[in-house]
Amino acid sequence: MLLAFISSQNNIDKLDEIRQNNLKITGLQEGTANTDIPVIVWLSHGVHGNETSSTEAAMKTAYELLQPQNAKYLENTVVLLDPCLNPDGRDRYVNWYI
Repeated sequence: MLLAFISSQNNIDKLDEIRQNNLKITGLQEGTANTDIPVIVWLSHGVHGNETSSTEAAMKTAYELLQPQNAKYLENTVVLLDPCLNPDGRDRYVNWYI
């Protein structure tokens, strides 16, 4: 299983701090949360085994997010991108085409 973290370099450098703060915001961890943190967005692709193009769509999403003109969005956002939530189902379905 693969999970990609896409954000600005500043946010990538402090991923654990962002994660810990998010746990405080949700009440799963004690402490005072900082509300001036990046938004966390989780994108899961390919949940159903018969979705043949979901992994390609995930790669296109990653490509577009990483374009220089979109850097401003990543300053305040951490994107967690799962390109294939159901790899076994996708492999089974794609093998029908062979």
